[in-house]
Amino acid sequence: MYGEDADLNVRARRAGWRPVITPDATVIHHVGASSARRSDKMIMVMRAKVTFVRDHFEPGARRRSALALLTLGVAVRATLAVLTRWLKAAKAASGRTVPTADAWVGVWKARREWQPGYPPAPVIGKWPTTG
Repeated sequence: MYGEDADLNVRARRAGWRPVITPDATVIHHVGASSARRSDKMIMVMRAKVTFVRDHFEPGARRRSALALLTLGVAVRATLAVLTRWLKAAKAASGRTVPTADAWVGVWKARREWQPGYPPAPVIGKWPTTG
Protein backbone atom coordinates (compact mmCIF):
# COMPACT_ATOMS: atom_id res chain seq x y z
CA MET A 1 0.00 0.00 0.00
CA TYR A 2 1.15 3.51 -0.68
CA GLY A 3 0.00 5.42 2.38
CA GLU A 4 -3.66 4.50 2.18
CA ASP A 5 -3.35 2.62 5.47
CA ALA A 6 -1.97 5.66 7.31
CA ASP A 7 -4.57 7.92 5.71
CA LEU A 8 -7.42 5.56 6.66
CA ASN A 9 -6.10 5.36 10.23
CA VAL A 10 -6.08 9.15 10.64
CA ARG A 11 -9.53 9.50 9.10
CA ALA A 12 -10.93 6.73 11.30
CA ARG A 13 -9.50 8.35 14.45
CA ARG A 14 -11.03 11.69 13.47
CA ALA A 15 -14.39 9.92 13.04
CA GLY A 16 -14.08 8.61 16.60
CA TRP A 17 -13.13 5.07 15.71
CA ARG A 18 -10.29 3.16 17.35
CA PRO A 19 -8.14 1.56 14.63
CA VAL A 20 -6.25 -1.59 15.60
CA ILE A 21 -3.52 -3.62 13.97
CA THR A 22 -4.01 -7.32 13.36
CA PRO A 23 -1.17 -9.63 12.38
CA ASP A 24 -3.67 -11.78 10.45
CA ALA A 25 -4.43 -9.08 7.88
CA THR A 26 -3.28 -9.63 4.31
CA VAL A 27 -3.30 -7.42 1.25
CA ILE A 28 -3.86 -8.93 -2.18
CA HIS A 29 -3.19 -6.77 -5.23
CA HIS A 30 -5.70 -7.83 -7.88
CA VAL A 31 -4.81 -4.97 -10.21
CA GLY A 32 -1.41 -3.58 -11.09
CA ALA A 33 2.01 -5.07 -11.28
CA SER A 34 5.40 -4.61 -9.77
CA SER A 35 7.31 -1.68 -11.07
CA ALA A 36 10.12 -2.55 -13.43
CA ARG A 37 12.41 -0.06 -11.73
CA ARG A 38 12.75 0.17 -7.98
CA SER A 39 12.85 3.96 -8.21
CA ASP A 40 9.36 3.96 -9.80
CA LYS A 41 7.92 2.25 -6.72
CA MET A 42 9.82 4.60 -4.42
CA ILE A 43 8.51 7.62 -6.36
CA MET A 44 4.96 6.39 -5.76
CA VAL A 45 5.73 6.02 -2.04
CA MET A 46 7.15 9.56 -1.91
CA ARG A 47 4.10 10.96 -3.71
CA ALA A 48 1.91 9.20 -1.14
CA LYS A 49 3.92 10.67 1.75
CA VAL A 50 3.64 14.18 0.29
CA THR A 51 -0.09 13.68 -0.22
CA PHE A 52 -0.50 12.47 3.37
CA VAL A 53 1.28 15.56 4.71
CA ARG A 54 -0.71 17.86 2.42
CA ASP A 55 -4.01 16.24 3.45
CA HIS A 56 -3.42 15.92 7.19
CA PHE A 57 -1.09 18.76 8.23
CA GLU A 58 -2.55 22.25 8.54
CA PRO A 59 -0.95 24.84 6.22
CA GLY A 60 1.95 26.54 7.94
CA ALA A 61 5.38 25.86 9.36
CA ARG A 62 4.67 22.27 10.40
CA ARG A 63 3.51 21.27 6.91
CA ARG A 64 6.41 23.10 5.24
CA SER A 65 8.87 21.46 7.64
CA ALA A 66 7.46 17.99 6.99
CA LEU A 67 7.65 18.48 3.22
CA ALA A 68 11.20 19.86 3.50
CA LEU A 69 12.24 16.86 5.60
CA LEU A 70 10.85 14.46 2.99
CA THR A 71 12.87 16.23 0.29
CA LEU A 72 15.95 16.35 2.50
CA GLY A 73 15.60 12.62 3.21
CA VAL A 74 15.68 11.81 -0.49
CA ALA A 75 18.59 14.21 -1.07
CA VAL A 76 20.62 12.56 1.70
CA ARG A 77 19.82 9.05 0.45
CA ALA A 78 20.66 9.98 -3.15
CA THR A 79 23.95 11.56 -2.05
CA LEU A 80 24.80 8.52 0.04
CA ALA A 81 23.85 6.30 -2.90
CA VAL A 82 26.33 8.08 -5.16
CA LEU A 83 29.04 7.82 -2.50
CA THR A 84 28.18 4.16 -1.99
CA ARG A 85 28.41 3.56 -5.73
CA TRP A 86 31.91 5.03 -5.71
CA LEU A 87 32.87 2.89 -2.74
CA LYS A 88 31.30 -0.13 -4.37
CA ALA A 89 33.40 0.40 -7.48
CA ALA A 90 36.49 0.73 -5.31
CA LYS A 91 35.64 -2.46 -3.40
CA ALA A 92 34.36 -4.53 -6.32
CA ALA A 93 36.64 -7.39 -5.38
CA SER A 94 35.03 -7.72 -1.94
CA GLY A 95 31.67 -8.82 -3.39
CA ARG A 96 29.61 -6.22 -1.46
CA THR A 97 26.50 -4.94 -3.20
CA VAL A 98 24.11 -2.06 -2.54
CA PRO A 99 20.90 -2.74 -4.50
CA THR A 100 19.07 0.53 -3.77
CA ALA A 101 21.84 3.00 -4.61
CA ASP A 102 20.64 3.70 -8.15
CA ALA A 103 17.00 3.72 -7.04
CA TRP A 104 17.48 6.67 -4.65
CA VAL A 105 19.31 8.61 -7.33
CA GLY A 106 16.33 7.96 -9.62
CA VAL A 107 13.92 9.18 -6.92
CA TRP A 108 15.95 12.36 -6.46
CA LYS A 109 16.05 13.03 -10.20
CA ALA A 110 12.26 12.58 -10.34
CA ARG A 111 11.56 14.87 -7.36
CA ARG A 112 9.43 17.21 -9.47
CA GLU A 113 7.20 14.21 -10.13
CA TRP A 114 6.62 13.21 -6.48
CA GLN A 115 6.90 16.54 -4.64
CA PRO A 116 3.37 17.68 -5.65
CA GLY A 117 1.88 14.45 -4.25
CA TYR A 118 -1.19 12.92 -5.86
CA PRO A 119 -4.10 15.08 -7.01
CA PRO A 120 -7.07 15.20 -4.63
CA ALA A 121 -9.38 12.23 -5.11
CA PRO A 122 -13.10 12.75 -5.70
CA VAL A 123 -15.33 11.87 -2.78
CA ILE A 124 -17.51 8.92 -3.73
CA GLY A 125 -19.33 8.43 -0.46
CA LYS A 126 -19.45 9.77 3.05
CA TRP A 127 -17.42 8.50 5.96
CA PRO A 128 -19.44 6.82 8.68
CA THR A 129 -20.10 8.93 11.73
CA THR A 130 -20.21 7.81 15.33
CA GLY A 131 -22.95 8.48 17.76
